[in-house]
Amino acid sequence: MNTNYDDASEAWKRELEHEGYEHHCYSAEDLKKINRLGRAWQTILKITKVTPPDRLFELGCGGGIYLASLAVNGFEVHGIDVSAAVASRAKNYLEEVGKFRWL
Repeated sequence: MNTNYDDASEAWKRELEHEGYEHHCYSAEDLKKINRLGRAWQTILKITKVTPPDRLFELGCGGGIYLASLAVNGFEVHGIDVSAAVASRAKNYLEEVGKFRWL
């Protein structure tokens, strides 16, 4: 089987150019949505018994949507992504969220 894999970061660059990968926090209403943890994270935190202010690391953090939600809920968060451009967007998103709530 001969499979040709693109470099993952190059694939993400093409995707970013085509679709974008942005999350934004422009208002207190946006912050309310960010404050809600999704079911998957609720389950993970319940099973692991991890509680704020514990430190969490997300591998493949993408645009930072889950990092922001966890940070707003009191966790110290760190993330990494295969694409430097995506990681930069996550950082920008967290800075936007930080304007409405200190992280």
